Amino acid sequence: MSRFVFHVLGLILLLGTEPCFAQIVINEIQASNEATIADVDGDSSDWIELLNVSNAPYDIGDHALSDDPDDPRKWVFPSFIIPPGERLIVWCSGKNLRFPTTEQLLANDSAIEVRPTMLDLDHPWRYLTALPESGDPPTGWHQTNFLESRNWQLGIPGFGFGDDDDRTELESGIGAVFLRTNFDVQDIGPGTNVALNGVATQSSQFEDWEAGRAIDGNTDGDGEGGNSVSHTDGENSWWEVDLQAAHDISYIKLWNRLDCCSYRLTNFTVTVFNEDRGKIYERSFLTDDSGVLGPCFTIDGVNAAGSLEGRFVRISMPGSNLSLAEVEIFSLEPNVDLEGMVLQINYDDGFVAWLNGTRVLSVNFPENEEPTFNSNATRSREARRVQRWMVPEWASLLRPENNLLAVALLNRTHRSNDLSFMPEIGFSDPTFHTNFQLDSDGELLLLTSPGREILDGIEFPRQTEDRSYGRVPDGSGLFNYLFYPTPGEVNDDHTSQQPIASSVSFSPPPGYHTINTRVNLSANIPFDDFDIRYTTNGSPPTSSSQVFSGPLTIAQDTVIRAAGFLDGRMIVDPAAGTYFVRRSRPSLPVLSISMNAADFSNVHNNSGGRGRGSEREAHLEIFNDEGQQVIQTGFGIRLHGGAGRGGGFNIKKAYKAY
Repeated sequence: MSRFVFHVLGLILLLGTEPCFAQIVINEIQASNEATIADVDGDSSDWIELLNVSNAPYDIGDHALSDDPDDPRKWVFPSFIIPPGERLIVWCSGKNLRFPTTEQLLANDSAIEVRPTMLDLDHPWRYLTALPESGDPPTGWHQTNFLESRNWQLGIPGFGFGDDDDRTELESGIGAVFLRTNFDVQDIGPGTNVALNGVATQSSQFEDWEAGRAIDGNTDGDGEGGNSVSHTDGENSWWEVDLQAAHDISYIKLWNRLDCCSYRLTNFTVTVFNEDRGKIYERSFLTDDSGVLGPCFTIDGVNAAGSLEGRFVRISMPGSNLSLAEVEIFSLEPNVDLEGMVLQINYDDGFVAWLNGTRVLSVNFPENEEPTFNSNATRSREARRVQRWMVPEWASLLRPENNLLAVALLNRTHRSNDLSFMPEIGFSDPTFHTNFQLDSDGELLLLTSPGREILDGIEFPRQTEDRSYGRVPDGSGLFNYLFYPTPGEVNDDHTSQQPIASSVSFSPPPGYHTINTRVNLSANIPFDDFDIRYTTNGSPPTSSSQVFSGPLTIAQDTVIRAAGFLDGRMIVDPAAGTYFVRRSRPSLPVLSISMNAADFSNVHNNSGGRGRGSEREAHLEIFNDEGQQVIQTGFGIRLHGGAGRGGGFNIKKAYKAY
């Protein structure tokens, strides 16, 4: 701990002179965000901007941000590459998110993009069509070892008819469409063959063809010449391996004998037991006595639930000659990026999907039914936009190469005039929301490496609303208050060493005054071309409103609305102050609403006005029973009610504030 404390003290002293060089730096922060930028939920969360100041990509994975020197790894990044010269916005929202939530991803008009790196719309598929009365599709069509016949045609999405998006146009009047495609996953390594460290046994042994030959790493299938094949010699044969420990088994490869008798590997059963010999998986294959096509047979989805670990794997068959060149049992450790895996499909009207032989999704079709050519979707859906599913649970089914996605595409009726299917699989970019929020009164902020080395840090002072604190020059200079926050962009050079005001101040404060009052307007904005402009008729100030040049004498009830302008651009939002002159203090709270007179007329007299189109901008002040202003805020005002909407200004009406 003492070494870490010295690091922090040294960092703070360094920041007082010039920043330390690092490939990634904290470039800008905003600890009081009200209206600068919103996160994907529409919240005005505080944020940090990191900048890669080098000329090389940088993986921020396993780095950490913290506002607590006693806990430097308070929030840890997922793997993410920041390109050279690029910026990364990290939300200090307290939401503790590394990937989008389902709600964020599925929200209408979601701003979250999905990169279809696994499966895109140019990826080829095989598909099979037939008339509704054709019955069932071929047996095992959605399994990885299914052999497609010449009836399966080649095409690319979109599949369908009756739409402008049909790149593979199908005939109307057909039944369900059955589709298959294979894809690789670069984010998964080849996995670990845990069988190599196991101990193998078998029910019987032919000559010296011992069980251990099937886990010696040799897959060439040469039994006579290579001594690499195990072989039983008796009925009801079985071969088994003890993995010596429990493993999360993803898939199994059975390599067949090739120098002779390959046809014997048929009608076999694969069983997986846990450490207590409890059966956690069992499935039979090639029960029609068909043979293995090619040198190996892959068993996918062994641990489709993702929660079972197996220690013993048994291959059994009723015959007497079980020959195995090699049994590979893979336990995968998927890259953490798979947490953000997303399936997105634009479709019409329903579908059922299988991944590597495991049924993973049924949309507008019963989960317990098998689709046939005569099947229909249970409800209609028009292919106007994609629908998304976050599918991190698919990681346990995936393998590095030759994954199978099989889909049965269903129409609402066989007489429908359109059908559509456009699938993609990829990743949503990580969303960076820390588990802490920034303190606008100031605090220490640290960026550390996976080894807890401090890469950058800042002890920032008190912050003001909708201003930021950043390096100028961008990426290398000292921290200053920035007049214009620039999330994701080069830091602006309108800077100050002192906090920059975010509102116009009124002195004396608005409220009840017994005599005429001289009101001064001010804002700590350190730029020569800054001015304050104001109105006294309730309208919001514009760049052509009166410039404040000295105290205003208030001799009657007056609403002052004031805003700040720089180079003709409003950079301090309008504020309002109502002055009640020569009035006694109220006995009840008072509301003061100010707005453009024409806008108020439009709201009050537009009896048919509803929704956002009828809303107009206004400003609200609330004074307590001592005559002090306790709230002042902008808001939207609309006419409210039903029968009471009619009439002109002589009729009292209800309003609604937004």
